[in-house]
Amino acid sequence: MSRVLVVAPLVLDDIATPQGAVHGELGGSAAYAALAARHFAPTAIAAIVGADFPLRYLDRLAGVDLSRIERVAGASFRWVGEHRPDGTTVTLSNDPGATAGRLPALGDLRDAYVVVGALEPNLQERVGPARFVAIDTMPCYIDDDPARLRRALAGSDAAFLTREEALRLTGSADAREIRRLLGARLLVLKAGAEGAAVIGDSWTIRVRAHQASAFDPTGAGDAFAGAFVATLAERGGESESTLRLAARRGAAAASIAVEDFGTRALERATSEDIERRARALERTGALA
Repeated sequence: MSRVLVVAPLVLDDIATPQGAVHGELGGSAAYAALAARHFAPTAIAAIVGADFPLRYLDRLAGVDLSRIERVAGASFRWVGEHRPDGTTVTLSNDPGATAGRLPALGDLRDAYVVVGALEPNLQERVGPARFVAIDTMPCYIDDDPARLRRALAGSDAAFLTREEALRLTGSADAREIRRLLGARLLVLKAGAEGAAVIGDSWTIRVRAHQASAFDPTGAGDAFAGAFVATLAERGGESESTLRLAARRGAAAASIAVEDFGTRALERATSEDIERRARALERTGALA
């Protein structure tokens, strides 16, 4: 079994939803992805946090190797967002604070499966080489530095994008054309409550979303990516059966992530919770 390294921000989130709001909650793609991945492969986080990042939040990342988290003077990354009743999300602020332009020491990645979360594209370009590199992003980086983001994605093994992000980045709504334009070996198109699609050379795997009580959708896509990549690390390859299992586990982890504010639901989840939902997706034929 290979290891997973999540290179991504640990963030203090201010989240508003129709169900309520939280301020300074544990968040960031590193937390969501690692909490999902830890059940299937040894998982570590590489991130930089500011002096204001509560140390007690690290205790909430149980089962994750935190030795690559660096603390610096100044403010932590903070995201302020609003999830609206119509299903849209508005980012009100995305401020990296003292972490801007910094990448922690990563060590030798040649045997690692790496999840590169929503970092500045110039930092994403610096990650690797590794056995497997998956890259995610967010709309602000598509707007701010699309050329560099495309370069980072072109060198990846898997690109994780929402349909809207893919259209904004490539100008195409066709999945195969998006994959060709980006140059990633695998394209994972996320569609929220509609599920996701994994696109390869001549095949597509689709997985429906597992039904869940959507409380806070923040981080669902990161949870999907963490469970997906950790399954590849666990199985040591990308056979059709492994990719199908990875997609089911990803959908299962995403469905858990949305059931409470921030990472709280993922913190409580067990591997069996994820596997139970993944098996349910398989039994109901929610994969094609």
